[in-house]
Amino acid sequence: MRRKQRQEWAQGKRDRKRIALNAQQGAFVYFALHYEPEASTSAAGGEFNSQLDALCALSALLPAGWRILVKENPQQGFLHRSAVFYERIRLIPNIAFVDDDCPSQDLLERAQVVATISGTVGFGAMLAGRACSHFGTPWYAGLPGAIAYHARLDLTLHALQRVQKPELDAAINKLLSQSANGIIAPRFAHLLGPEANWASYADITARSLAAIAALAAPTETSNILEQN
Repeated sequence: MRRKQRQEWAQGKRDRKRIALNAQQGAFVYFALHYEPEASTSAAGGEFNSQLDALCALSALLPAGWRILVKENPQQGFLHRSAVFYERIRLIPNIAFVDDDCPSQDLLERAQVVATISGTVGFGAMLAGRACSHFGTPWYAGLPGAIAYHARLDLTLHALQRVQKPELDAAINKLLSQSANGIIAPRFAHLLGPEANWASYADITARSLAAIAALAAPTETSNILEQN
């Protein structure tokens, strides 16, 4: 069964409706597919945990003559894509795939709009001074240039919006100042040096996790913090 699924997926991928970037003459939206399964869609996607649903919703917003150019995730395997996925996109006239080796930077620079569920491509657009449209709840939601999808989103106005770097920097600094301290991965422990105070780090980690938990259960967690 797995072999048959893989064969059908590979055939569907080969038969994708494609267009070369240099052959795209009109305006387009760049949509980079997430690897699946992944928290960026399964959790952060919300009602759009299916990227196909997001593409269908986005296609309904396209002004006349616009197209969505989709780039497949290079790490994606067959278990969370199928021939049906590619066939469904084939049936939508204003969506096409670009080649897998098409540079993302070229797509980002040429696109009128960048759209994503919750991917880093959206933040990349913001860093480049462009607004992005997101369907899920990425970490950068609410920052300047991050536009949440809604059924009346005007993509022509969206394409005109620009993000000022000082404004974005200030918003990011504010966000980070309100965030809990991070937890370092074991493979980076050597960066802390031989004099690292692990007991202190453990305490910081515990308090950070408690602060994060307070978002879900503020009263109970605040009591725990007061006791400690």
